[in-house]
Amino acid sequence: MPIYSESGLTINLPNQDYFRVSDCPTWRKKLNTLSLKKMDFGWWDETTNQIYFLEVKDFTQLDHPKSKKPKKSQDFIKDFVTKATDTLFLLAGVWLSSSKGESMKNELFATCPNFPTSLSKIKLLFVVKTTDPSAGIWIADLNNEIRNQLRGRVILFDLNPDDVILIDHQTAIRKGVPIS
Repeated sequence: MPIYSESGLTINLPNQDYFRVSDCPTWRKKLNTLSLKKMDFGWWDETTNQIYFLEVKDFTQLDHPKSKKPKKSQDFIKDFVTKATDTLFLLAGVWLSSSKGESMKNELFATCPNFPTSLSKIKLLFVVKTTDPSAGIWIADLNNEIRNQLRGRVILFDLNPDDVILIDHQTAIRKGVPIS
């Protein structure tokens, strides 16, 4: 089972059908240099016939008193929306078989042999590590804001806005997201 550490969390990806866009040579050598963003991890779930993309962030140090530029959770909305948008563009390139999309598809097949070759169900998961006991309130607000900003984009992929999910790491663990 491939195990990664990111943002203070351990990600336990399935043995088969997982991928990291950042591991693809086409991403590293070309697309990454073009101001595109990507989500951290992905996997194909054959039981639900769904592709999952996962972005993880550590929010435990927000507003840290020693930080030169303290960040607030709101500061990440634009970043999350950009990563989701560019990930959807990447999928469009793969599914339309553009030249770079075709290269990405071949590279994604290397670790995810069942990577879907046409429009499929997608879930965009944003998991934040937090120790804030009141996180449920502001996470719900952030989730609504991200969904609202992505609404038109996800509809183009036949997704429901509920397929965009921002949750804290404890809730993600309880819901079976492969993190610990």
